[in-house]
Amino acid sequence: MTSADGEAWFPRDAAESNSWTSIVCLRGLRVAVSRDGTDRVMTSGALVRPVAPTITDTSVGDRTITVTYSPGSDRVSGSPVATGFQYQLNGAGPWRTAGANSFTISRLTNGTTYTVRVRGFNDDGAGVASKPVSVTPGVVPSAPGKAVLDSVTATSAVIQWTASTSNGGLTISGYTYSAYTGGGATPVGSCTTVELICTISGLSTGVKYTIKGIATNAIGDSATSRVLGSVIPKDVPSTPTITNVVAGATARIAVVSWSAATANGSPITGYTLTTFTNAGTAVNRGCSVNANRTSCTVTGLPTGGSYEFRLTATNALGTSTQDTYGPWTN
Repeated sequence: MTSADGEAWFPRDAAESNSWTSIVCLRGLRVAVSRDGTDRVMTSGALVRPVAPTITDTSVGDRTITVTYSPGSDRVSGSPVATGFQYQLNGAGPWRTAGANSFTISRLTNGTTYTVRVRGFNDDGAGVASKPVSVTPGVVPSAPGKAVLDSVTATSAVIQWTASTSNGGLTISGYTYSAYTGGGATPVGSCTTVELICTISGLSTGVKYTIKGIATNAIGDSATSRVLGSVIPKDVPSTPTITNVVAGATARIAVVSWSAATANGSPITGYTLTTFTNAGTAVNRGCSVNANRTSCTVTGLPTGGSYEFRLTATNALGTSTQDTYGPWTN
């Protein structure tokens, strides 16, 4: 039966040989109740069986669970001391011997959740069991696949990868891929996701990075994936700077010089110089040169004019912003 405070009580197998019926509480208290209808009660006046232990910690491994507990006598001063301890799985089946203070249960199934409870016993019998705890054994996932570069911008890289072939028996909570420079151990940028694609931001244009990743479950982190090397964020070239314009052999010739633009991760393919009047009208004079040139000669300029020169650099991603030099008068 169950009392008003929720405690479970059980009758003894045989009644006492008098007018009292003996029952025993789960905590080991013996209680005698009168059989004559007067509801008189007598107790043994003391605990005789161990108080329930407390499970203080659990850890898991490959098909194993390790349980750490403290005896009930540590929690309840003066209560009976257990001479041994036992554990039970899933609230049913046999009680098995548990080591003092901790024990390991083996040959379990990774990814399966088990409940564990512990009880002490002494010469008077087994005490109350601890509250059950739920534990799921497993191992870390296998390493995820090597990242594959999807695309880059000036400051980021989009990557994809294949999932870990094993989740270790537990759900993978996320993948983290990180970018490194120069073999460094500290990532410059990272992304974490449950998907198989993400964007690593915070990178620098034109810098070479390596990228590698891990998978994580409740046990911990996997080994790192194979390394994706030579990832370079790319952008259009920086703006070249016109440094000087001088007259050529005749007044109708201008020799324009500039400092090279920065490639920003994609080789410069050429420079384009265009000419305008100081009023902004295009003059059909200019030049296009390859990437190793830093000057060009503009011919056929009408004399006595005031001119403005505009220069851009180009790579595979596009054309830079233009630099303007002027007015220049011939």
